[in-house]
Amino acid sequence: MASARGLTGMWVKDKANSDSMDTVCEMAALSWVLRTAVKIISRMELKDDEEAFEVTMKAGGILDVRERYPWSGEPVDHPRRDKRRGKHTAYVKRTDQGPTVYVKWDDPMGGTCSDHFRLTGYGDTLEQHSEMTIGERTHRYISRYNRQR
Repeated sequence: MASARGLTGMWVKDKANSDSMDTVCEMAALSWVLRTAVKIISRMELKDDEEAFEVTMKAGGILDVRERYPWSGEPVDHPRRDKRRGKHTAYVKRTDQGPTVYVKWDDPMGGTCSDHFRLTGYGDTLEQHSEMTIGERTHRYISRYNRQR
């Protein structure tokens, strides 16, 4: 299986070549503040070591989202990404193309999400393929990032 080591580093979002987050924000019934935070996420830091895969989405201070998942596949709890009270439970799996994080959270607005990370081109472009389901609705979208030098 492919190692995620090539993913380690800071990534800058390529908003022009990424799918809109509007549908996801609407599905999750996010407040104006959180919708704005989602739109200003401009960087993502990925770290990999022998024990875990770590993702930090940079939206600015208290709106940043940091998650660390052990490569053992053991489920871990983190604060909800939508900043509502409660936790989400998630785990990571290695795949041939890169790691996939599987997330599940309860009401309000309970649902699931998977985020698959893979390098494209010469390793300087990262694609995050996501699929979110809330209630009966499912939405797939791609976020693209360029490696920060």
